[in-house]
Amino acid sequence: MTDYTPEAAACATARKRSSISGPPNTLEPATSQFAPAATDGVFWFVVDHVATRWTEDPQAWHDLTPEQRTVLVLGVWRLEVRTGGFERYFRYDGADTAMEALEAARLLPPGYRSVLADAVRVFGLPYPTDVWAREEILDEVLARDPFRLDEVDEALRTLEREEPCDGLLDAWIWSHRGAFFDG
Repeated sequence: MTDYTPEAAACATARKRSSISGPPNTLEPATSQFAPAATDGVFWFVVDHVATRWTEDPQAWHDLTPEQRTVLVLGVWRLEVRTGGFERYFRYDGADTAMEALEAARLLPPGYRSVLADAVRVFGLPYPTDVWAREEILDEVLARDPFRLDEVDEALRTLEREEPCDGLLDAWIWSHRGAFFDG
């Protein structure tokens, strides 16, 4: 039996994001009535909740609060890179929001934003928000230098190990709790 963790649940939900099909579902209210009892792990709890809404209805993005979008883009970015590196992140539609993640990374220690900015530079300007355009550019870049993204992958792993940001994000969500939880 696998232990449940908010991060594992969020990973499973985010993985589903790349295989959306069918008509969008009716969007539920913007907040959950069930807040975690403690602040530890609230970031991954919220990522799981918001990513589920986005997975079920890609148009839900427009109905999310700015705070919910912030958490979603940071969560998707961190999960995708953890599970397959920046190459995986850029090959799926979660990276459509990489520029939003870059802006949201201002909440994190400076190294996080710097690593994401370095990875995004692979594409030049303007950043391609279309997954197929990104894939074409990424294929060309990696054909010339197959290890081009390895350095930023390792830099993010090092940051996650040496300057973990989950506690910071938990506190930020708790300080904006009205955007996420009823009551």
